[in-house]
Amino acid sequence: MKIIILLFIFSLMLIEVRSKNGYPIDHTGCKIWCVFNHYCSRFCSNYKGSGYCYLLHCWCDNIQDWVPTWKKETNKC
Repeated sequence: MKIIILLFIFSLMLIEVRSKNGYPIDHTGCKIWCVFNHYCSRFCSNYKGSGYCYLLHCWCDNIQDWVPTWKKETNKC
């Protein structure tokens, strides 16, 4: 019984929540522009994450994997 409990605890530690961080992009492929943190916080919470304004663009933490984010290689702006 102790082994089962230990295996259960270790399996919980190994489970990784899949999420990503980055600059979300709009339909044109450009970063979301911002000045104040509260706008980004509300924007990122729509994607089940949190965020803030960083270098005049929204940065989101722990957003869902399907949310498109800006990449230097595919920069369109």
